[in-house]
Amino acid sequence: MQLVTIPISHYVEKARWALDFAGVPYTEDGHAMILHYRATLPHGSRTVPLLVDGKQTWRDSTDIVVHADSLAPPDRKLYPADPAQRKQVLDWEDQFDKRLGPQVRRLAYHRAFPVGPKMADVLRGKVPDWEVAALKAGFPLAMAVMRRGMNINAAKAQQSLLRVREQCDAVVAALGDRPYLAGERFTAADLTFAALLAPLLDPPEHPTRLIGPQWPADFLALREEFSAHAAGRWVLGLYARHRGNRGTP
Repeated sequence: MQLVTIPISHYVEKARWALDFAGVPYTEDGHAMILHYRATLPHGSRTVPLLVDGKQTWRDSTDIVVHADSLAPPDRKLYPADPAQRKQVLDWEDQFDKRLGPQVRRLAYHRAFPVGPKMADVLRGKVPDWEVAALKAGFPLAMAVMRRGMNINAAKAQQSLLRVREQCDAVVAALGDRPYLAGERFTAADLTFAALLAPLLDPPEHPTRLIGPQWPADFLALREEFSAHAAGRWVLGLYARHRGNRGTP
């Protein structure tokens, strides 16, 4: 089983974490932004994560999580057996995929782009060396393509910051004094929120740390703000309990 990735992608982290948590064996095939098309287009996809198992492919992070869950032992299931609780988990997951993930991506890239070609250094060791070199050489073009494709600009990034804050506040309100969003166990709802917020936190247990470039002050300010937010502290706790060494049930 092969997981095609852009290693720093938070949707990739969602799928990768689910596979790791379920104990599903796979190899990661990491690529740089834009250059990942060489690996995905032959399978009829332009996006990552992409899970390939023989002639079968899964092209969406949620589909990959569901597939990983189908292979997981009972103590590592990410979806409850109870239909009502399962729906609750899926609803949370869908909300975060649509309302949190794109906003975090736009905000993080907008504030990270000023570091320039050195941004590619976070991929070193995770993708082929020639791809790191190619991304650096073509960084202005890659940045322009990404800005256009993801609608990244200052005004949109500011809107995204407000949306991320709203999602964080909503999660804190929903949690109350409970450790998890749905039931008494770690589920795909918790995993999805944690993985999608992770670029603004850089948890120590994350398999692709944002280490290398000297990040701009306003990028680091995001980490400071959301690490101090109750939702950010909760996510860091989830990573500590459920991500290190493939996590614990």
